[in-house]
Amino acid sequence: MSQLVRTVDGFIDEQHYESADGERVTISRFRNFESQRVWATNPNHLIAQRRGVDEFFSWYDISVAEEVRSHVFDREGS
Repeated sequence: MSQLVRTVDGFIDEQHYESADGERVTISRFRNFESQRVWATNPNHLIAQRRGVDEFFSWYDISVAEEVRSHVFDREGS
């Protein structure tokens, strides 16, 4: 899915995190809500979600939020 999401017009980036107890989160950012909807309704993404429910996950939580402000500090300048 990480390769497929990058093909969505309006995709910005994706980050993955895992806690010590194995809980995982993926944060995907999009330029706007319309781009996010394209991803949310992608047929291959929907199939992967269904497989996740059927085979892997006992629960999941999806949040869609609007970024109001962003600030980046990068000492290295990269």
